[in-house]
Amino acid sequence: MSKFGSKLGALIAQSGSNKYHFSNESGVDRVMLYRFINGDRVPGTDSFEKICKALRISPTEKKELLELYDIARIGEGIYERRLLVKKLVNQINSLHMEQRPATAHKSVIVDGLEDTVKVVSGNYNVNVLVRGVLDDLAYNAQPKRIWTNAPFECAFLFDHLRQLYFETNGTIEIEHAVAFARNAGSHSNPNINLETLANVLPFVFCEGIGYRPGYYYSDSMKYDSVFMPYYLFTEKRLLLLSADCNTAMLINDASAIRACRAEFDALQTTPMFRYINSLEEILEAYLDVWTHTKNPDSIFIEAQPCIVCHTTEDMIEKCIRKELPDRDAIMQALIRHIEFGKSAKAHGYFTVDGLEDFLESGYAMYTPTQTVLPFDIADRLSLLKSFRDDAASGESEAYAINPAEISVALNTSVSLFTNSMLLFAILNESGMRMCVIDEPSIYDAFYDFLQNLHDTKCVYSKQETLDILDKYIEKAEQAAAGGLSPAAQF
Repeated sequence: MSKFGSKLGALIAQSGSNKYHFSNESGVDRVMLYRFINGDRVPGTDSFEKICKALRISPTEKKELLELYDIARIGEGIYERRLLVKKLVNQINSLHMEQRPATAHKSVIVDGLEDTVKVVSGNYNVNVLVRGVLDDLAYNAQPKRIWTNAPFECAFLFDHLRQLYFETNGTIEIEHAVAFARNAGSHSNPNINLETLANVLPFVFCEGIGYRPGYYYSDSMKYDSVFMPYYLFTEKRLLLLSADCNTAMLINDASAIRACRAEFDALQTTPMFRYINSLEEILEAYLDVWTHTKNPDSIFIEAQPCIVCHTTEDMIEKCIRKELPDRDAIMQALIRHIEFGKSAKAHGYFTVDGLEDFLESGYAMYTPTQTVLPFDIADRLSLLKSFRDDAASGESEAYAINPAEISVALNTSVSLFTNSMLLFAILNESGMRMCVIDEPSIYDAFYDFLQNLHDTKCVYSKQETLDILDKYIEKAEQAAAGGLSPAAQF
């Protein structure tokens, strides 16, 4: 008997009914009901809704039964993985790039770091030594560079490093070799790579621009047999850490640091992050991704509807500011961007807030105001109508996101390029931060989630989505006919 079947049987008994009478009350075939309870079959959506209606259960009980139903329908492993991906999407959209003013610090005296070799044990002593090495780097070193292969499980290390990183406004240069499991599916925790990514992204998107993570594959994620598997080194100090982070060894020796640097470089990490600060660079970055994909098709989660393939050269000509010295180069980059967009089939998930933002402001997500003017109301209507027509005909897949299930900020984007890679981006006035991942287990998890998103409560139905688009198209038409700005209508 499955957990769903067991819970269903208990709820029927709790209601004071029996299987025979409940079959009549719900309109579900009695033989099929027995199979559902015994775990031999999983009900379809219609049967499940009939069962919930006949049970007359509370919203909390229905939510619990729905969770068990989803697990029975797709399997516990896939359910947990999709739940983690959904959490990651929400996490990305809750992040905000922060640039705090740097705090001026004089050099500080850090005791206990001058021994040629120093070994300490115990959580407290290791913590003190790590803090000392990091403080010495942040306040006394120039340049402020650090290399490490330590995992995020070394929480005390990354907590203090994050604090110092903020205080110095991201001026500490951190090269971080992040270990991914080569075959995550066969690992005791098949979601280990997703969980590692969840630790990387806040550092990438919420801090300064000195953090540069790169990933490599580790054949074994267990280091219990290695005395000191983790290290952290600067220009002048080397700190080794045990697998349980309960023992640390400080070595102040140039030859030892060079040997560790050679080992670090030999990992040949794949960069995960780019910082881009101009529209031309943003467009070229996306073109670079598209050029290297095996399939141009893509799936997007972003606030605004994906209108790139509906934009015309005439629209671009009107929008790019005349006074820009590099206007022609930006124009050509935008045209190439549109051409690639038209050559691909895009599946887009967007929000009502993003739809409103586009119609009110006239700005597309990747077009900073210092570079372009807003689309005029006629072009906004044309773009949105073309987008709606494609969605209705099936030429492209488009669904409005249910904000109760997934939050999507106006300046974030999650993009999956079919058979290729995954891309996260956050924009602000100063530019864009982009994290690119082509690690197979992470890609597969997001692909599965995004491909099946339209069949969940995370998004509105196709008809509901078209109704939402029609509503805003009608409001924009009224604004245009009355000579008003769209903002006056919303």
